[in-house]
Amino acid sequence: MSLHANTIKETIETIKNSNSSGTVYDVSGITQTRNGITFIENTFSAKVTYQENSIGPVKKVNYKVEDLHQSCSGLIFQFAAYFNDITSSLELAINEGYEVERILNLSEISQKWHSEKKILAEKFKTIPNLDKLLENYEKSIDNEEKLRNSIFYTGIAQLFFPRIKQLLQVPMESKKFFRKRNLQGFYFGIKVPIKEELSVVENYNDKITAHIVGSLDVESIEDKEHFLRAFRMLYGEGIKMEDITFWSKEKYTMSRELVYETGEIDQYLEVNGVYFKKDKLSFKPSHNER
Repeated sequence: MSLHANTIKETIETIKNSNSSGTVYDVSGITQTRNGITFIENTFSAKVTYQENSIGPVKKVNYKVEDLHQSCSGLIFQFAAYFNDITSSLELAINEGYEVERILNLSEISQKWHSEKKILAEKFKTIPNLDKLLENYEKSIDNEEKLRNSIFYTGIAQLFFPRIKQLLQVPMESKKFFRKRNLQGFYFGIKVPIKEELSVVENYNDKITAHIVGSLDVESIEDKEHFLRAFRMLYGEGIKMEDITFWSKEKYTMSRELVYETGEIDQYLEVNGVYFKKDKLSFKPSHNER
């Protein structure tokens, strides 16, 4: 085993036997989403506290989003911000692969939702089909798996759960890894399967850098006709699988203790040469940690 691998092993043991006080990060980003024949652009910023606790039989993460600001002021964006506030403080069980297995404080979130639902109904009563919107959000709250998928595969949370730390436990002579995953509920509830290549680099300045490149995994699409039908509604019946492109690039830097220092995601879904959805997100340690 290399000296680097021994160092990683030692730092992992240190993490397992200690409580992190958590780190506060400044997050910023921009999203562009197609809505009919137009595109909606929204810029946002927030503070995220990320805290790992590996003592005991369950590996846990406390994850909290605060001070969310966004450029779009429409009612739907305001409604989404209220919902994000309800789910902003999460206690999570994660597995050895650093995937979120369960939201542990779901009962608290559900209680908060039910106490706020009437207020939301009154405040946003001018939104068309509000009852249906409330019903859809409530179904997410009542279904732990659905809520988990809606939070951790899109938006800010995907930045902090890239599932890379466990890969540093293997001998570092193997610096490339390949994996697959699904982006849940990306559009019309469809799953977008992607394949990723991860490379890990040891930097001269005693940091670890991880790069992830993703693309559409056509072979893993379960029902190709259903998948295509969703996009033909917007782009026409002539759309074929080769007209759909998903591409993503991610980059993370970590300390030797495997604490995230910076992270960024740049991804887009394109249909027939036209963006359907584009996201750019990044984080760095906050200068005003609490």
